[in-house]
Parts: sequence; C-alpha cells; structure tokens
Amino acid sequence: MKHITTGRIAKGLVFVLAAAALPLKADDLVGQFVFGAKATLASGSGLDLGYGAGVFGEYAFDAKWAIRPRLEYYTFDLDLDGWSMNTFAAMCDVVYRFDSHSVGPYVFAGLGFLNSSFSRSGSITGSMDGKGTLSGSGGFGYNFTRNIAVEGMFTTNDAGTTSGLYQASFIYRF
Repeated sequence: MKHITTGRIAKGLVFVLAAAALPLKADDLVGQFVFGAKATLASGSGLDLGYGAGVFGEYAFDAKWAIRPRLEYYTFDLDLDGWSMNTFAAMCDVVYRFDSHSVGPYVFAGLGFLNSSFSRSGSITGSMDGKGTLSGSGGFGYNFTRNIAVEGMFTTNDAGTTSGLYQASFIYRF
C-alpha cells in the first residue's frame, strides 16, 4: 500500500493548477480559472520576520464564491542560534467576495498540508526534516483591480516552533 506524502500531494496540485490554467479568458472571471502569484512577509512566535512566495489558481463559481488551490514556500530565521525554518504549504481556500471578483473586499478559509524543515548554519551545522501536518488558514483581502490585491492571513502550524504564521501578501492575477 502506497502512502500519500507531501511531495505527491504537491506534484498533484501543480498538475491540477497547470491543467486548469490553460483556458484563461480576460473578460469575465465567472466560470474561468485564473492563475496568479503572491509575495509574502510572515512571522510567528519564535520566528524572525520571514518571506515567501506562492502560486495559485482561482475558479469563480459565481459573482461571490470561488475556490483557490495554492502552493507556497516560506523561509524564516528562528530565535535560536543559527537555526532557520523552511516551510512548504499546499492548501485550498474557499473565497467569498462581498462585491465582485474585480474590486472590493473578500474573506477566505482553507485546509491543506504544511511541511517545515529546519537547518543550522555557522560553526555547527545540521538539519532536521519535519513531518507534514494538516493545516488550516483564514484571512481577508482587498482587490484593488481584477489583477492586484493585498491579503492578511493566519495559518495554523504544528511544526513545534510556533502556534501559527501571520502573513501579509501582495497578490497578482495574470
């Protein structure tokens, strides 16, 4: 019996995002799958300010509701001497827009997998791989245009170093 690993889930999600991003249409977002990218600043208890990037696809069911699978990668320096944490997330959000998909506020909540690994640099080096854990997230955002948005998000983290990640992101939809 094969075990499902974070790597297999990530490969499957990348395939789904790539396949679904093919039929892009610029005029109407309802019923279309839009591809995007994000740049993020993040922090949590026991972590210095970190940064990350991600890609996502977003499918609008109607003028208010959408689903958004996403892949993200973050890197942090820990408050411990010379240690850093790298985190990979494969998540899927449900998005509710108050006005429309083009301009205005929205909220979202999601579930997925989070995997953190730790490494140490300096005179004593080392590394430790974390296990993948189920994770939840929630947040709010604002679309300035159909393409540009900002988001604030909280993601739970069971990596043992922090109770969760607070994130601020710049979003660009292609």
